[in-house]
Amino acid sequence: MYEVKDDVKCPVRSFIKYTTKLNKNCEYFFQRQKTTMNDDSVWYDASPLGHNNLGGMMPALCEKAGLVKRYTNHSLRATTVHVLNEADFAGRHIMSVTGHKSENSLKTYTGFTSDRTLHNM
Repeated sequence: MYEVKDDVKCPVRSFIKYTTKLNKNCEYFFQRQKTTMNDDSVWYDASPLGHNNLGGMMPALCEKAGLVKRYTNHSLRATTVHVLNEADFAGRHIMSVTGHKSENSLKTYTGFTSDRTLHNM
């Protein structure tokens, strides 16, 4: 994610704003949106967003963005493993981001020919 200075749609600015509106009484990053807004400081309830809502989030975002391909949360997870592996991050560090329990499970995502290898062929 890159900062786009002086742009109201800057992803970094949006991320910072989102994190300032989270409910401090909830440890989860994705929180349930308040049904009524009493003030502008906190936009979320002290409860996590449900599993079904999270599962449908990426497909809904893809549709709204007009993307041809439908991405899922899992495809983002797989891409994250691939990109971090290509950048030579250690398996344990990748696991801390993706939530994998063992380095063996990462091999499913890193078993294909790397971009670096293809480039050098």
